Amino acid sequence: MAVLAPQLVQLTEDSDRLVRTYSLGMRQRLGLAVALLGSPKLLVLDEPTNGLDPAGVHDLRDLLRTLVRERGVTVFLSSHLLAEVEQVADHITILDHGHLLFQGTFNEYQAQRSGFLILRVDRPENAVLLLRQHGWDVDERSDGALSMPIGNVSDAAAVNALLGQHGVAVHHLAQEQASLETLFLRATGRLEKHD
Repeated sequence: MAVLAPQLVQLTEDSDRLVRTYSLGMRQRLGLAVALLGSPKLLVLDEPTNGLDPAGVHDLRDLLRTLVRERGVTVFLSSHLLAEVEQVADHITILDHGHLLFQGTFNEYQAQRSGFLILRVDRPENAVLLLRQHGWDVDERSDGALSMPIGNVSDAAAVNALLGQHGVAVHHLAQEQASLETLFLRATGRLEKHD
């Protein structure tokens, strides 16, 4: 892999340039190339997408997947960009102030994720009251929509039927999955109302 490191991180065309002339993203890729020189079995990366443009982020994602899949490299990635972690990780660990809050496979995480039902109705106050009377946890978002956690798709049908039976017109009904960021905020107690 040592010979391929500059090619893997797409720096061969710039190999004759002085490092001090490299952009931040190029320096990030150079650091990764140096780390790959010894053909490691474990690669520890801290905020590896820092300074990369969208194309560079995409290329890095592909490179990490290739290293794992084709070369058997274990990649330990630390990042505050949870949407990015969500796209590349198959195992996740959530730490908060030194406390372990979650550790497991990405599939285990997905199984714990509760979805949200987002509703827009003609009479939001009536809908909130009605849904709460029937045991649903519902919040009014700042954009006027209603948000409520649901367990499965049949919950959406039940909510729609209940509102319709009581004369509340539903204009919009969509299911959203909670993101890794939302899970982190819930786990750390920092999630206010979902909006």
